[in-house]
Amino acid sequence: MLAGHGCIEVMAGVYLEQGSSNPPILVSVSVFPLPDDATAANVYDLVQGEAYWRMTIWSADDGDDTPRPGAPISGYRWGHNRRRHRYLICTRAVRTDRATGDWLEPWLRAASGRAHAICGPQNHHGD
Repeated sequence: MLAGHGCIEVMAGVYLEQGSSNPPILVSVSVFPLPDDATAANVYDLVQGEAYWRMTIWSADDGDDTPRPGAPISGYRWGHNRRRHRYLICTRAVRTDRATGDWLEPWLRAASGRAHAICGPQNHHGD
């Protein structure tokens, strides 16, 4: 879907948020550069709708810790998407033990939201 809209690269990151005695939360971040603002708006609409949970959740394999597309995640998860100029920023959070239940929402929402608030291009105003 992204390649079809002119996006052939992605900057990705993944980290574990360990703020309590509970299993840590895996936070996955993707920043997609699109050709222009109008294309980014179209792709944003897609990822807000039909493609919301088809976005990759990255993982860090043992070894060089390079982010790689993770296996499909089967737990309760939370995600944020936003568009800034020609960039699409997507964050996803899931507990590492793949726990399920609505009770996880506040923690996953907060973890995904923190990543969402600080990620993305800050030095390309108008790009």
